[in-house]
Amino acid sequence: MIIDSVGRLGFYRSLNPLIDYVVDFLSTTDLAALEPGRYEICGDRVYVNVCTPGAKSASEAVVESHRRMIDIHVPITADEQQGFVAADVLSAQPYDEAGDCCLHPDTPSTYYTLPVGQLAIHFPGEGHKPAISPCGLKKAIFKVLDV
Repeated sequence: MIIDSVGRLGFYRSLNPLIDYVVDFLSTTDLAALEPGRYEICGDRVYVNVCTPGAKSASEAVVESHRRMIDIHVPITADEQQGFVAADVLSAQPYDEAGDCCLHPDTPSTYYTLPVGQLAIHFPGEGHKPAISPCGLKKAIFKVLDV
């Protein structure tokens, strides 16, 4: 997991060449102006889901992980709290191949606040508990194929 400012995403290009597409998209797109939905950037290899999860407590949020995709979470309208569970302690659970998602009953070892203007990068296998917010928020989740 990486937490940094949105403007520094380019420093992580060496981790995956497809991150270039996200950097370019962010430099030419006003995320706040996007309606909720899926926006393809490079087909199924790189896309962004803009969503508006409602108010959710830590006990209501669910830990998830992915096998094929890197998640880049960017809060747009309000700070977001997230939880983190390291891959080596995440409990094994059934995997949804079509949705590239596994839901876990685990309790995060770490919680952090992701302010507007920052991002969190979650790599395949890492557990994250996103969208914890007392008032709801608009956010972007970039999905990048792990190559």
